[in-house]
Amino acid sequence: MSVKDKIVVMTPVAKTRYSHLNQPDTKYDKDGVYKTTLVLDKDDDETKNFVRQVEEAARDAYGAEAGKVHLPLQTDEETGQLLFNAKTKFAPKFVDSEGVLLNPANVPNVYSGSTIRMYVKLEPREAQGKFYLSSYIQVVQIIEVVEESLGSQDFTF
Repeated sequence: MSVKDKIVVMTPVAKTRYSHLNQPDTKYDKDGVYKTTLVLDKDDDETKNFVRQVEEAARDAYGAEAGKVHLPLQTDEETGQLLFNAKTKFAPKFVDSEGVLLNPANVPNVYSGSTIRMYVKLEPREAQGKFYLSSYIQVVQIIEVVEESLGSQDFTF
């Protein structure tokens, strides 16, 4: 797959998990990475179509080796939910639920549990003899934001 063959696809509308879209995560990279995981409904037709697009991109990039490619999709072993990971080194652009570009100063915090959809670029990578199909965030559409929480426990003061 050459540079011109990189594929841009739109994800289904989904809730976020481990969301670092407003500020980069610097835990493992001092320069920071903007990233999120989408929790997809694997029974939804839009999700099934999206998964087909990702798998097709792997086949186009790697041909017969496509079955050995590490995709940005995985199944959560505890919940059985389908997860999609995406990242970028650059601050993503945001649009509102109507598709209107948001001024970076006015972008609400997109905490885990918010509902979004994204345009992502699927790009083949090879590292240490392994094949990957990486997913890079291009634009984030904010459908619904949730407020910051203290975690999974309810604290009462």
